[in-house]
Amino acid sequence: MASWFLNNKKSWFICIFTFVIAAVSYWFLPDRIPMHFNSQGIADSYSGKVEIFLMPVIQAVLIFFSGRKKVKDWFLSMPPFADEVKYYLLVFAVTAMLLAGELTILLYCLG
Repeated sequence: MASWFLNNKKSWFICIFTFVIAAVSYWFLPDRIPMHFNSQGIADSYSGKVEIFLMPVIQAVLIFFSGRKKVKDWFLSMPPFADEVKYYLLVFAVTAMLLAGELTILLYCLG
């Protein structure tokens, strides 16, 4: 299991998957989509449908910079992320949470 998280390949896969979902669903979305939900699960902030691509862009930037040596070395110098498995697992988890946010928006919009 540990060696499964020693690179960003899984995170890049999730990023590409999120982008494909956004590209396909873009044509079926209303002109305004929810971008924030309150504690009752009701949308309270809306934006243009082009912002469906916001999550894949954030994922790509996160994964790109997490692969840079200086960023990685900086994180690995902190005690909670002192090994590479935890570091890449953190990147994977944040990428997966952004995918979950994207799916929540799509499910809310598409029914």
